[in-house]
Amino acid sequence: MGPVSRFGHVLLGVAMLALVVTGCGRSPRGTGGVEIGGAAYIAAVEPFLPSPPHPPPANERNVVFVVPLDGRALPLEVQIEVVGAFADNYDIRFVDDVAAALDERGAHRPPQEGGLLIGLGPVTTGPPHTTRIELYWSDDAVEGHLVTLAPTDVGWQVTSDEPVTPETLAGHA
Repeated sequence: MGPVSRFGHVLLGVAMLALVVTGCGRSPRGTGGVEIGGAAYIAAVEPFLPSPPHPPPANERNVVFVVPLDGRALPLEVQIEVVGAFADNYDIRFVDDVAAALDERGAHRPPQEGGLLIGLGPVTTGPPHTTRIELYWSDDAVEGHLVTLAPTDVGWQVTSDEPVTPETLAGHA
C-alpha cells in the first residue's frame, strides 16, 4: 500500500471517528421512529446501477454521480455508507449540483467520464417510505422513478418502482 493510499484510509478513519465522537450529521427519523439511514438509500439506488464487469479493475469501475434532487445533501455518514456499499464495483461521487457532474463540451451534455448521474430525493419518513430517483445519461436521455421501500429484519428492500416524469434533471436536459 503506497503512502497516498495509506493516507486516504487514515483520513477516512479520522473522519468517521469524528462523526461518531461529535455526533455530526444526522440520520433522519420517521415519525414512527424508523431510522432512514444509509441502508435505505443503498436499497433505493442499487436497482438503477449499471451492470459492472465482474470484478472490474479498480481503474475501470463505472463512475456514478449522485446529486440531491431537493438541493439538500445527504448526511456525511449516509454518503460514506453508500460509497462503501458499492466501492468494489462503482466509483460513487456525491456532488452538490448537476453542473459539477456534466461534460459541458460533450454532445448532449453527458455525465463526465462516461458515467451516470443519479438524482436522489429524500426517503419519506412515514410509511409508505418513498423516494424519487432520476437517471440522467444525456440531455435527451432522462428518466424518473418513484421507488417505495420497506424496512425488513436485515435492512431495506424496494417494494415497488413506478415510472414517473423526471422533474429536476429534465430541467438540465
